[in-house]
Amino acid sequence: MHLLAAAILVLEVILLFVLDKIHVIEALDWVGWFVWALGMAMIVLSITALRRRGHVRPGSSFVETQSLVTDGIFAIIRHPLYLGWTLMYAVPLLFNPRPELAILALAGLVAVQVFSRQEEKNLIAQYGDEYLVYSASVPRMDLLTGILRALRRRQEG
Repeated sequence: MHLLAAAILVLEVILLFVLDKIHVIEALDWVGWFVWALGMAMIVLSITALRRRGHVRPGSSFVETQSLVTDGIFAIIRHPLYLGWTLMYAVPLLFNPRPELAILALAGLVAVQVFSRQEEKNLIAQYGDEYLVYSASVPRMDLLTGILRALRRRQEG
């Protein structure tokens, strides 16, 4: 499923450069760059946090953590990597709002939702109650709610 999601994103980016641009609102380009930067930040912060705090064995993938990471970006949202991927599907559509790109973006969003929900099940199986407690206090991919909750916790603490 991850390979399919990646292929959809690659196809979407290729079509972005191949299809004629529909000019709707010039400001959408700026929004596209902002969403791209936010998505990349989510991806980079996720990989960095998992590698540094997840006790990944040398030579292993950053997703092969040996401990649950609940601080840094993971204190704000549970799946920042998936949020980053989700945002990346919107970027080509913002730069060129064509129906073909909308269909691919929707397919990519569905793929990310499917495997993020599967990841929830895997994490519950791996970490049990520790993950359930964590998931009750940190939103899955809602960045705004996560930021507001983190600010509230900081004010209370």
